[in-house]
Amino acid sequence: MNPLIAVGLAFVGVLVLSRFATADTATRLKFVLDGISFRANSILQIQVNVTIKIQNPTSNGFTIYSLAGDLFVDDYHIGNISNFTATTIPANSATPYTVTLLIDTLSLPSTVLDIIQNFSGITVRIDAMANVDDLELPVQIQKGF
Repeated sequence: MNPLIAVGLAFVGVLVLSRFATADTATRLKFVLDGISFRANSILQIQVNVTIKIQNPTSNGFTIYSLAGDLFVDDYHIGNISNFTATTIPANSATPYTVTLLIDTLSLPSTVLDIIQNFSGITVRIDAMANVDDLELPVQIQKGF
């Protein structure tokens, strides 16, 4: 066998093994809903900032390139949340990560507006996908407040 072909095959094998190792350790990231804040941009629009704490218990650092998904409050679909700013998650750390949602107040049912205004005894759920080092990772978070 040609030595260049052997070296090329070995290089491809190392890349494939590295990718599998990264995928395995990326699934160990833990996403925890840390807090929610509201800001009225105008009488017709509310900005919702959702802070997620990303816990990395591994000895590998990761980069979250994006996170996008849906926000639910007491099983009411509120809207699409997203963050497309690359964020580094160092090894053995917890890093805050904020996703944002703009809500048109005229499009929300009155019961959801009541939940947001009273803000007591609600359950928040996020169903999203994260791009972690170019790997798609499902993110499902639920927390009661």
